[in-house]
Amino acid sequence: MARVRGVGQQVRAAVAQRLARLEAMGARHLWVVYHNYSALAQAKVVGPLRYADHVETRGEDLFREARARGLEGVVAKRADAPYRAGRSPAWLKLRVQRSDDFAVVGFTEPSGSRAGFGALHLAFHDGKGFVYAGSVGSGFSGEQLAALRGRLERGRRPSPPFRGAVPPGRDDVWVDPQLVVEVRYLEWTEEGLLRQPVFERLREDKRPEDCSRPGAGDEPPPVAPAPPVPEDRARRARSSTSRPSPSASRRRRPIRPRAASTTATP
Repeated sequence: MARVRGVGQQVRAAVAQRLARLEAMGARHLWVVYHNYSALAQAKVVGPLRYADHVETRGEDLFREARARGLEGVVAKRADAPYRAGRSPAWLKLRVQRSDDFAVVGFTEPSGSRAGFGALHLAFHDGKGFVYAGSVGSGFSGEQLAALRGRLERGRRPSPPFRGAVPPGRDDVWVDPQLVVEVRYLEWTEEGLLRQPVFERLREDKRPEDCSRPGAGDEPPPVAPAPPVPEDRARRARSSTSRPSPSASRRRRPIRPRAASTTATP
């Protein structure tokens, strides 16, 4: 841990020194910054950190690739702007926003001056049943709040129609999965819930059972099992490993875990 901390201090010092040098030179073009950062990347003092290269052109293709890989987005900088500390309109953070369909499995009672409901509880179908995916409370108009509340009232039920953890709220109302909504969101949280979801529209043309988990079809296929080892080879392997030689014992050394790799973005 002390070694990693020391390497991090070296990297911060090297980056600060090069940025100060660029500032003094008045570097205003991205290619100048690129060459200076390339020298830093080739200095081999970054330890567990990795240099993240930039892309000068084809920004839309890069954004589409980030979306396809499930990344949060990309960071862009105006090419003729200098590197300066603090916030600047020359930098943009372009977030990937996904849009998928979910079944409505409940709602929360409204509070304050809000009418209709507070938020809709959402779920997806994994082939065995519905699984809770979070709730969405923004993106609704006043007319949509009133109209959806009337339709949800007809499907009330005493218990949630999904598996998994139940939200701890006291004003939750559960309904039969009959409605499907399209929701825009940023990503999935570690708890398996939608992050910053926003209601887009009601899907009258889709069944709740057809709302599978987004990205489920992108999972890699299972690895095929290894072929069986012949009995004679397995017997020889067991006999050779059961009695290690003294020289092999002397050659053994403890295996130390390698430091995790972290990406450093200029």
